[in-house]
Amino acid sequence: MTKPGRTAIAILADRSRATRPVRAALRAGLAGMLSDQQDRADQQDSANQQDTADQQSTDVLATVVPTGATMPALRPVADVTVPALRSRGTAAVRDDLGVLITDLGAALSTMPEEERPSRVLVLVVGAGTAGTRWSRDAIADLVGAQHRDYAWEFAFVGLGTDTAAAAELGIGHALTCTPSEEGVRAGLAAASAFLSRARDGQPWAPVEGFVDAERAAAAAPADETAATASWWQRLLGRKPEMATSEQA
Repeated sequence: MTKPGRTAIAILADRSRATRPVRAALRAGLAGMLSDQQDRADQQDSANQQDTADQQSTDVLATVVPTGATMPALRPVADVTVPALRSRGTAAVRDDLGVLITDLGAALSTMPEEERPSRVLVLVVGAGTAGTRWSRDAIADLVGAQHRDYAWEFAFVGLGTDTAAAAELGIGHALTCTPSEEGVRAGLAAASAFLSRARDGQPWAPVEGFVDAERAAAAAPADETAATASWWQRLLGRKPEMATSEQA
């Protein structure tokens, strides 16, 4: 029997060169998502305490995994920080997702059954779905097995990547965001809303995917003034504020 009210959220974040122009927005959006999930848990706890018929606590464990990195341990979401996401060439998102699912499953298996989360949610944020060690069929089979056998839910936010790419990972809930600060923030806000809907549902119950309003906000055209870069910004391939963020 798993622990009712407990959710584990694992986020795979693409840190390839393709994400460099929106890396500051990506980090800010992921931090906002973690904060939003903690706030929601606090609100649910407050509501539960006022309802004598429902005294279960709501807690969220989370981890943010940059592509090419080892999965950090699951921790209370309030204690999780978003890593710097420093560039690492070309990301093999498909391979990294396979490793993440395997590592996450192993971490959950070491928990006493009564402490394991009743909901496990995996979010992939990437500019592509390349990979070599895991074939498309193999990763789709793995994602499908986790959903079918253990009620894991998966979602994909494409950074300028068509949602059809998510099908290569076996993920049905997908959204494309414009590769701009506004698009990325809107896309991750939509992803946070999806995670909240999934947390509210029972294992194996259908979860509402991304709604039209969320898709429209994420796909809004980039502001032309903000997108115009000076010659040295074009040379570096990033805006000044993003260069500052990467050095932090």
